[in-house]
Amino acid sequence: MHRVKIGKKKALPASGEKVWMRSYTLTFVLLSMIMYSLNIIYHKSFVYSGVNLAGDGLVQHYTALAYYGEYLRTIGRNFFKTFTFSIPEFDLSIGLGGSIITTLGYEVLGDPFNLLAAFVPMQYTEYLYVFLVILRLYLAGIAFCQYCFYHSFDVRQTLPGVIVYVFSFYTVALLILHPFFSKSAYLSAAGVIGSG
Repeated sequence: MHRVKIGKKKALPASGEKVWMRSYTLTFVLLSMIMYSLNIIYHKSFVYSGVNLAGDGLVQHYTALAYYGEYLRTIGRNFFKTFTFSIPEFDLSIGLGGSIITTLGYEVLGDPFNLLAAFVPMQYTEYLYVFLVILRLYLAGIAFCQYCFYHSFDVRQTLPGVIVYVFSFYTVALLILHPFFSKSAYLSAAGVIGSG
């Protein structure tokens, strides 16, 4: 029987990994629909903008993602239409004028998923934003699963552990208020495996 090696310590049969991924994906979709059904039913956005703008969803993260998409499209237009490789570095529309890379470095630069903003028109950025929130949550579960397999935890205990990890109050609340901070949910488990 062919075995797929996961980490250094544990091997899971290829068929077992497929079964686990199907179980996790089905459970994730079902629980996500239950948890976020009120957003769907009441047509509420994932872009948190609270009464006093306490969360950074609209003020920083959404705005940075929309700006980043336009920024990447500008670089692409410069390259493919005028055949010049010009990367804008300063923009007077950022506050009183500011460095684009420094401003975007905190929220959007460094996360490869945000590169998808280049292919999404500005008016559909909210859909991309929601997709990225759910994708990061899903990847957090996969990374935590790999962490559990790496440390030889029982496969039967892994799915409940992953669900608790993915749908904890911390991740669920964090995803709505500060979605780009959710990178830690999937990078921390992967980082522990990598440093192992």
